[in-house]
Parts: sequence; C-alpha cells; structure tokens
Amino acid sequence: MTKAIISGFEKYFVTLYVSKRHTPENACENCYRRLTAVENNKETEIFKIVRYTIWFDIDEHNPDECYFCLTKPKCFGFSYNQREKIQYAVCESVLPARIRSFETPHSPMQMAKQQQEA
Repeated sequence: MTKAIISGFEKYFVTLYVSKRHTPENACENCYRRLTAVENNKETEIFKIVRYTIWFDIDEHNPDECYFCLTKPKCFGFSYNQREKIQYAVCESVLPARIRSFETPHSPMQMAKQQQEA
C-alpha cells in the first residue's frame, strides 16, 4: 500500500485508513489506478465501489471461518479477466464491499461534497 493509495482511499471514502494485522497489504490494479487518480484529482472513470470491505478483528485463525481460506478461485490467479470465476466466501469476519447501485448512485466523496454545498 503506497501513500498515494492510502491518501486516495481516505479522500474517496471520506474516512481514515486503518491497517490491521489480518487485512490485505496490497490492492488490485483496478483499485490502484482509480485510487491514485482520486488522489491526483484526475478521476475520469466511475469507481464502482461505494463501501469498502470491512475486516473485523479475529482472535485466532480458524480455517473453517477464515475469509482467505474459504475463498477459492476456479482459475489460476486473481486477474481482471478471471474475476467472475472467483467464489468469495461469506463469513462473519468480513463485511464485503458494496457496489454502486440504484439505491447508492453516488460515491462517498460525492455525497460529502453535496452535504457541504447544502
């Protein structure tokens, strides 16, 4: 995680980035490009995520409840082209990201700007 990604994350989601011992330490290429664009005020594409993944603290590792142990790709690796083949786990230690939809059409950054203008 670079300073630009963390800063873009904080700006886009209007929250502080908190690193925990069990959270991923890197971002995919898509998130990297979009978050650095947000940081550099050059966001040209719509970022589809409106809520980031929330990782809850866990006391000890249990393979039957671990998000990473339970998430199994049906392909080799985690590439953009293969993303539809990944079966993401549903477990209590993770609240998955929310994708932009009809109910949540604006990013957290856009909603904060609208509230400031009002």
